[in-house]
Amino acid sequence: GICATPHGQSSVAFLTHYSFVHCGALACAMNSSQDVIAFFRGQGKDAEGRSLHQVLEWGDELMECCHNYVQWLFPTDEPSRFNSDAPLIDESVGLAASHDPVMKENFLKGFARFMRFLGLSISTQSGELQLAKAANFEKRKLMCWEGPENHNWMRVSRVLRCLKIMGFKEELLALHDCLERLVAEFPGMVDEDTVHRWRSKAGRMPNLLSKWCTSQVTTTYGPIRGKIQEVNKGGNFYHVVTFEAGLG
Repeated sequence: GICATPHGQSSVAFLTHYSFVHCGALACAMNSSQDVIAFFRGQGKDAEGRSLHQVLEWGDELMECCHNYVQWLFPTDEPSRFNSDAPLIDESVGLAASHDPVMKENFLKGFARFMRFLGLSISTQSGELQLAKAANFEKRKLMCWEGPENHNWMRVSRVLRCLKIMGFKEELLALHDCLERLVAEFPGMVDEDTVHRWRSKAGRMPNLLSKWCTSQVTTTYGPIRGKIQEVNKGGNFYHVVTFEAGLG
């Protein structure tokens, strides 16, 4: 609608709502969640017939070249763009892990293995979990971290999302703290969009992400500049766009 601003300007605001959840996706998530729970309990296999133990025994070269295992080590509620067999999970997986010591231990084994693949080490200091560059970081830097558009950046995004929705808050914060240190130590190594994505996946972006854009709307004002504000809540994306007169 049209509303008056304190400066006498006019603005046009509207809300768009995108929801990626539908009945088919919910059913898929329910089925996949049970498969993932069995996988982490050591009682099931992934879509390629591999057990968790088999994947954890892989060398770094195979973990780099194979693209359909990471979705099982770090399942999320978001469809994979690259693996149509990737499981979709709901909150039942994190709940099961919180009550099942074996499942939790196995998940964290996968987390630790992937951190080693990235050239990161895990330790506990003063009772707090810490991630840092490991002794092999320089050897892993070119393969895992340097751009442009390194596919491991997307894998790290998946890890962050998985940790968040499964309730592994300590690991989530430790990993993201480490990522922020790497970004500061190696300026330009990771592109800005990826850095923002990592912050968003870790839940460390403001609730509203704002940027200025130029757009055309059907008003008497002609082309006008507006402010886009985005909210992501549980897979539902809300965009509030306000166009201000006189700024075109």
